[in-house]
Amino acid sequence: MNHRMGYLSDAPARDDGLSLEAFRKSLLEILLGAETPLTVGVFGTWGSGKSTLLSMLKREIDAKGLHYLRTVWFTAWKYDREDALWRSFVLRVVDGLYPRDESGRRLAPKDEKQKEAAELLDRLEKAVYETVYWPGESRWALDTEAFVTEGIRLPLWLASHLAGLSDVAKAIGFKPDLANLVERKVREYHMNQLRFMEQFADEFERAVRLLLQGEGGEFTGRLVVFVDDLDRCLPEKAVEILEAIKLFLDVPGTVFVIGMDREVIRRGIEAHYGALLRSVIGSEEPPIDGDRYLQKVIQIPFNVPPLDVGARRDFISFLEDKLPEKFRLDEVTRQVIARGVFPNPRQVKRVLNVFNLLRQIVLNQVEQKLMEKDAISWPLLAKAVLIQSQWPEVYRWWRQYPTLVQTLEEQFMQHPVTEETMLRGRVPTEEEARQEPRGGGILGEIRKNRTRYSLLAEALSYPKHEEKDAEKNRFEGLSRKQLWAYIGLVGTVESVAGATRSSGTATSAAPSVFGWLSPHRNTSEH
Repeated sequence: MNHRMGYLSDAPARDDGLSLEAFRKSLLEILLGAETPLTVGVFGTWGSGKSTLLSMLKREIDAKGLHYLRTVWFTAWKYDREDALWRSFVLRVVDGLYPRDESGRRLAPKDEKQKEAAELLDRLEKAVYETVYWPGESRWALDTEAFVTEGIRLPLWLASHLAGLSDVAKAIGFKPDLANLVERKVREYHMNQLRFMEQFADEFERAVRLLLQGEGGEFTGRLVVFVDDLDRCLPEKAVEILEAIKLFLDVPGTVFVIGMDREVIRRGIEAHYGALLRSVIGSEEPPIDGDRYLQKVIQIPFNVPPLDVGARRDFISFLEDKLPEKFRLDEVTRQVIARGVFPNPRQVKRVLNVFNLLRQIVLNQVEQKLMEKDAISWPLLAKAVLIQSQWPEVYRWWRQYPTLVQTLEEQFMQHPVTEETMLRGRVPTEEEARQEPRGGGILGEIRKNRTRYSLLAEALSYPKHEEKDAEKNRFEGLSRKQLWAYIGLVGTVESVAGATRSSGTATSAAPSVFGWLSPHRNTSEH
């Protein structure tokens, strides 16, 4: 983090500001104590804290300083452009077993055991380049004449699942004779190719046992491999990593911890095999269920918990503690952001970064006497940042209709978006039906999507009328020119036109912030 400038880095945090301690301790016990081989899936959406949790676990293991506990970190998307991502991954894991000095250089073997292990690792590295073939490489596929005639080209991984399962093969469109041929050819192919995979796994296991023996020669070691950002890879690349684990590296003494967005990987698996076999099946239905595939690969799934309002407020305070005093928030502004920001650590940081940038712009304008000191309310600026960054369609409407936000304030106060109303959806009680405004338009669109705009309602409904200083921290009562000050300010940070183009709607650029904020500009109110 650049503390002096008030900028919050997106890099994984070293300190626990997400209250992950209880989960982290339990996961650590599993990584170091559960039966191996083991694959743990750490599931979470974009920016939910997966990388932070994985990096904390790695540091805790490394801090033990035990030669028989080894960790490897692999950021999958950094190698996504490699022709064979699986190869980069396997090489990285094998490389992680080599003994090293404090500078990270490989150590020369000290005894016969280390020498034997080093020779094994050398052979494994060479084998990855010389012998192994993968989906997409011709010698790996079942290219018999009968398959070619039918337009079929199966990767061994999928074909091996079909072998012996004639009912499944027939169900996805294979003729009976082709289903039997799949089974025969897979067995024949395995005589050569599977023999190598088993040999590779056996030698990899021997290397793990030799290098990670505990005190007294007992094998108690662990090679813990952390795979991060798998969901940022192309679907076929993500599948390569999962299959490499099961085919080559899934041996006693190994633990794999994979951070990913489960839904993204699930869809990627189905899309990958769907594209591969759609011509065979003749249907748009996915040939492989992504969830079942993941269940076969991952033994322990862990979902990173979302941040509730209290956790979001605590996380904001945690981040503020690392910044200079001038970047600290007042309590009302902190509450506004905590109530309205999406429950995602990365989104919290993003909102705070944008807010601090705009606040600094305002302070500079005040210092240059281009703006009156109290022209901008920090809680209202925070609400504007939330609208622009999280609900760009509302920001576009707001630019067209400056008083929209005042109307929304009033509507959300009169008709709160409670958990009960979100669960009932568009089935109000009789009393609500009599009180709720009719019609469509922008307000109708927002009312129809209560869940989508529930956090917007939380932010705009705070503080309540009866709370201290509520009047100056709400949009009601502001003139159009004052409203345009907020619209123009947030419009300087991120181009709304980009979001608009994606929706196919044309819009004009936001007004210059300096024009709207300058007290010297002679402009009539719109």
